[in-house]
Amino acid sequence: MVGYSEIMNSEMYEVVTRKLCEWARDICRDLMFVDVSGGDSILLIDRSSEKIVRCAKELVRRAREFHERPMKMRFGGAAGPIAFERMRRMHNGSWDTITAPMGLSLRTSALLEPYAPPGCAVIEEKFYEFGANRDTRLHGFSTGELMAPLAEADVPDIQYDRDDQRFILRKNLLDPPYHTKLWRINLT
Repeated sequence: MVGYSEIMNSEMYEVVTRKLCEWARDICRDLMFVDVSGGDSILLIDRSSEKIVRCAKELVRRAREFHERPMKMRFGGAAGPIAFERMRRMHNGSWDTITAPMGLSLRTSALLEPYAPPGCAVIEEKFYEFGANRDTRLHGFSTGELMAPLAEADVPDIQYDRDDQRFILRKNLLDPPYHTKLWRINLT
């Protein structure tokens, strides 16, 4: 959610956090895995990129049309293997066992999200290829208004390899570089 820190410091904090959980539960019930965390982030996991995009579009619409406080959302998207690990987490003074998703695609999605304009998603090459090869409805939009390739000038804050014509994603210089093309999906 864009500008969530403003909401955290307002009387709308509880209402917005509750609404986000409610929307995720209602909209994303057909996805393989959904998690709302930190009050402002929604993790969407599914084998179908078309289903993920459909859910993201509806989340953007509901946030924008929320009459008490219209909000803006943005997303990052990546495809790849995800493992579900059992782990323990402290909650209300006791340790609970939870199942948490793990994988490079989750980290890549988180790296891309801040670069997405409000009402859009920035996705990497594997998400694009997965969607174009598997979901004909998403593929049908790949050259249209819904999805557009990004150039170096579109995201100047991400390192770009001109020889390879790919962006270089990494959290810091100690991370191994991940070279990928990027696309923007309009979710409005």
